Amino acid sequence: MKISQEEKDRNKQQMIDAATTLIAEQGFAKVSLRDISKKAGMSQASAYKYFQSKENIVFAFLNKFRNNATSNFYKSMTFMIFV
Repeated sequence: MKISQEEKDRNKQQMIDAATTLIAEQGFAKVSLRDISKKAGMSQASAYKYFQSKENIVFAFLNKFRNNATSNFYKSMTFMIFV
């Protein structure tokens, strides 16, 4: 069965959310990809389809955070220019 891009994106976000929660609770060193995949509700094999390591999940989170911050900055600057 082929998975839609929306479902892939949703699964990736579930992994990022699970990792964020677990790392905040237990610390980076104590969390494994197995823990993250279990919290996200998927098998470890499925998790590896999206991220090869917990470090890659953290990088994805940071990249998304940076993109959102940059977008918000430009939106606020555009607003200030036209006000």
